[in-house]
Amino acid sequence: MREKPELRVGRGSPNTSGITQEFFDSLRAELSFARVRRPADNALTERFYGTMKQEEIYLVGIYPDEQSAREEVGRYIEFYNQSRPHQALYNFTASHVHQLNNKTALVEELNEMKRKTREKRKAYWAEQQKTSQSSIAGGTRGKGQSETVDPGANTEAVFQQQRPQNQKRLTSLLDFVSLKKLDMRV
Repeated sequence: MREKPELRVGRGSPNTSGITQEFFDSLRAELSFARVRRPADNALTERFYGTMKQEEIYLVGIYPDEQSAREEVGRYIEFYNQSRPHQALYNFTASHVHQLNNKTALVEELNEMKRKTREKRKAYWAEQQKTSQSSIAGGTRGKGQSETVDPGANTEAVFQQQRPQNQKRLTSLLDFVSLKKLDMRV
């Protein structure tokens, strides 16, 4: 004999009414009620419905009829599971995470994507540095040059996640100012 499907619902009056009970009995389904004053019992469902309201229902406003509402909500649910990136899932889609079903592999895939992105950015800026002039003259037209700026001066330090030399000097200057403030208080 098949086991009855179980549907998780809140304890609101629509879910506890006799009509609702009869309806689900006719479907041979069982209602599983969330515990009293335990909103976390239904958190995932509530989150989904909140997102669907914000991204679909409130934007449409009024559906022409019940059939079109069912179709549009169905399309949204398909989009939500198959195409929409989820921040809680490292911006992967729910279907991708479900198919992979391995958090370690998911994190490895994420790290590989980040590594490739860093390489692309580094290559882009290296190419920009080659194609542009070695330095760009600053200042206002007709008023003379105020300063010469090298756009690639700190490129290597950024990609190695090190501080550029001028930031080290600034930190030292801030330390010096902090020490002077301490000396003045004494």
